[in-house]
Amino acid sequence: MVDIKTLVDCMQEFIKQNQELQIIAQAGPFDQQVKIAADVLRLERYCKDGEYFVNFGNPSLPLTRYLEQLATLSEHQIPAFLSHVLVFYKEWQLGRHRLLGSIQKHLKIVEKFKCSGHDNDAKNVERLVNYAALQWQRNEKDAFIGELEPALQSFSKALMHHFGPQK
Repeated sequence: MVDIKTLVDCMQEFIKQNQELQIIAQAGPFDQQVKIAADVLRLERYCKDGEYFVNFGNPSLPLTRYLEQLATLSEHQIPAFLSHVLVFYKEWQLGRHRLLGSIQKHLKIVEKFKCSGHDNDAKNVERLVNYAALQWQRNEKDAFIGELEPALQSFSKALMHHFGPQK
């Protein structure tokens, strides 16, 4: 969860810092950011008070490498960066219930996570990327589409290492 929170925070920061992404910064997906942060704080308290101790300090090394890649893309290749943003929000929307359910079951937490509720962020990101793409040239659109598969692979490599070996 710390890696997911860090990834969401960094994506939002990269979006805010880039002048070309101001429409996304102003109308972008910020609902999950607050909910994930609240859930991480709750998990941190639970794990420190309970039988588990988890380091909630720094993101993992694979995520740190992925964030460096995203920082470069956000500065130099906006369409490729937006591919990564879209892939993350779509994957988070699809997989969060299973992840959060597993955490709840393992830690025997009864209360639901805040970020497990309704999530409009993925739909909002998709709408904003489509809006941004209206201004793109053909080569930028091709770069966006061409980066979708590498985005999924990079995202998976950065976050799925927690769940076992990856190819």
